[in-house]
Amino acid sequence: MPSYIARIRDEPAIREHRNLYGKGISPSYNESKDVVSISFLEHSLEEVESWLKEHEFSDYTIEENADTKPTTRAFAFGLAEMAGRIERTGQGLTIRGVKLLAEGTWTDSMQKTPWRVNSGTLERYAANWTDDTVWNRHAGGQHRAVTDKIGRVENVTYKDGAVVGDVILHGLTQNSRDAAALVEAGEINFVSVETVGKDKWNPGTREYEATDITFTGLALVNRGACKVCTLRENSEPASDSVPAPAPENTIEEDHEMAEIDVKALRDELRKELSEIYDGKIKELSESYEAKLAAAETRIKELETAPVAPVTTPDPVRELATPAGYRVRIENGEVFASEWV
Repeated sequence: MPSYIARIRDEPAIREHRNLYGKGISPSYNESKDVVSISFLEHSLEEVESWLKEHEFSDYTIEENADTKPTTRAFAFGLAEMAGRIERTGQGLTIRGVKLLAEGTWTDSMQKTPWRVNSGTLERYAANWTDDTVWNRHAGGQHRAVTDKIGRVENVTYKDGAVVGDVILHGLTQNSRDAAALVEAGEINFVSVETVGKDKWNPGTREYEATDITFTGLALVNRGACKVCTLRENSEPASDSVPAPAPENTIEEDHEMAEIDVKALRDELRKELSEIYDGKIKELSESYEAKLAAAETRIKELETAPVAPVTTPDPVRELATPAGYRVRIENGEVFASEWV
């Protein structure tokens, strides 16, 4: 979906409040805290106009937001096999003159939206590669192992409406040797170029148009999206106007999608932990209440139980001098005297 900005005031914005009015709807403010613009991320023009009308905004201008985050895409194109184009180099393999990205309208594996790339854009950015690695799979939101690196792309150029290059499978690892054998046997038919760039939404054709392209790598895949770039040149008729079906076995690492997935996973984890701890708290609460009730019952039993009589020992009596017995004391000593 495209992104738009509704300009409310012709003043610079100093602060943005992300998603204040809902997902993807973010107002920006000036120094006086007045709303000067509202950005709509992944909303159609009709949705933007409807929202502004519903919230009683009347004096504004709408323009497409060109400063959105670059979109990551993955497109699969066929390895072109012709006489002399596939060369064995020891345990490795070289496929020359492979169409990596051709002009036309294609549908990538994750965005699943029509994406138009013209020859002029391809020619300008054909050499704009930040990574020429060939992988045995797409990342799919996960880190790839170093052993997934099976080759590189060389001799990239623009030719006849396509970005063309040589795919070199180095054969240094078992993954690379396996991939080379599968390509040679015709079991792997497509490469899938990985790109990052900015797009422009064309409301007339209802498709994105590439404005700049950065190539970030290449992966071998089982099925491609491009009908004009096949493994064997005569296996598919050329067609530049019909979008190809989305590849089933290619996965693109999209940064915006990754953020959404992480948020969903975080919410799911919070829910699971909440259920666990809520259950534990409930269990402890019920145990405490049961123990408290038992204690109160015991106290009542003790209060109503009969009290046993308290017995006291006989009082202490002083011994009297035996009758008829007389003593005398001299110098602190006691002497028996006589019986009376």
